Amino acid sequence: MPVFEKYYGRDHFKIAKVRVSLGNAYKDLCNPHKAKELLERALAIQKKHYGPDHFEVARTLANLGNVYRDLGNPQKAKELFERVSPVFEKHYGSGHIQVAKLLVSHGGTHGDLGDHKEKKELLEQAFPIFEEHYGSDHPEVAKLLADLCEVYGTLGDHKKQQESFARAVSIFKEHQSPNHF
Repeated sequence: MPVFEKYYGRDHFKIAKVRVSLGNAYKDLCNPHKAKELLERALAIQKKHYGPDHFEVARTLANLGNVYRDLGNPQKAKELFERVSPVFEKHYGSGHIQVAKLLVSHGGTHGDLGDHKEKKELLEQAFPIFEEHYGSDHPEVAKLLADLCEVYGTLGDHKKQQESFARAVSIFKEHQSPNHF
């Protein structure tokens, strides 16, 4: 980072890109505090360079929303997801996989906050997009089915819970070795 900052300057948009990449890496490495620090600094640069309503700003806000979930602040995450949702839909279109992934994250925050009906609606909205993008027997579809299984159970819809569970297990079995389970 120091080499990039020396070459480009501390507030260059390329520095923001590096900070976003590092922030996402720290999130994946289970260090949400460092991820938050890097993403917030990148966000400040992006807002200065692009303005507050630019797509790159929205992507960083979505990443920051996921970090806030990891930090145990689903309310802040929910606010960020609600803010970026229209920007994602405008940029990608409502049937794009990135919009669906945002719906899943947003649904998770609703579940964290105890609003399981809204979580179910958001996950169900994302589901056909996942199937279209990945194919009906992909592990990402199975993960979403597992999330739906959980929310159906919480809401007492045991028939849908059982159907989702059976389909998720079937997909996972296709993609895992027999000894995995």
